[in-house]
Amino acid sequence: MEQPHRLIIIASVITTALIAAALFVAFRPGSTPVAEQPPLEDRGIRGDTGIRIVDATDHIYGNPAAPVVFVTYSDFACPYCREFHETMRMVVEEYGSDGEFAWVFRHMPIVRLHKHSATYALASECVAQNTGNAGFWDFADRMYATATPENILTAEELTLMAERIGVPAEDFRLCMRDGELMTRVEQDFDEALDAGATATPFTVIVTGYQHIVREGTRPYEVVAATVDAMLRNLGHGSEHAGNELPNLFKEIENLDAPEAAQRTEIAE
Repeated sequence: MEQPHRLIIIASVITTALIAAALFVAFRPGSTPVAEQPPLEDRGIRGDTGIRIVDATDHIYGNPAAPVVFVTYSDFACPYCREFHETMRMVVEEYGSDGEFAWVFRHMPIVRLHKHSATYALASECVAQNTGNAGFWDFADRMYATATPENILTAEELTLMAERIGVPAEDFRLCMRDGELMTRVEQDFDEALDAGATATPFTVIVTGYQHIVREGTRPYEVVAATVDAMLRNLGHGSEHAGNELPNLFKEIENLDAPEAAQRTEIAE
């Protein structure tokens, strides 16, 4: 395994996120708030992970007040991140519709392996600045559907993608040329390293009582079982009954199995 170290992220396309604002962050369609959930900043979400508390500037899919939140640091050019993105979309659709689960996207572009990944991250922030949370997730879906290590998107293709989401072409180009929003990408990247990330995707699973760090992608069945187990332990979910204590040994085995995780490691 290659050793991690702090990388310098490319600053421009041309030149070379628990939740403080849970009451007003936009929900994704089909999600509803969980009643009587305390603010995430009062639920001890920072803990030992070193990640910042999620706030209104984060990209949130699902209910911001959900009892279980996954915070994922990802790379738009990483094939394993693409797989995890598809898995997490399904998990949010399954558990987020009841307001019990949310997913937060933050950036970790590994430019030594995918040199255009920081540019893609900046593009997503320029889209989000103009179209909000929904626009960001639309962009993310389109990026993972089209960009691969072999298929590098051009500046014109990125501009056209932004236009289709609702960002005027000139506004997008100005944002990309200015590059100011790259500081957000850099902040996310540094936080991931500080939290111990050595590969992407890197996820911190957050509840009111614990933080669990996981690297790599896992199949839908494993992630869904993990979310379901956490919700049952917190007294949520249809499978939770009375005071019955679930035996989660098999689920923990699946979650921790080295062969279950696929990831892109940070290069020297």
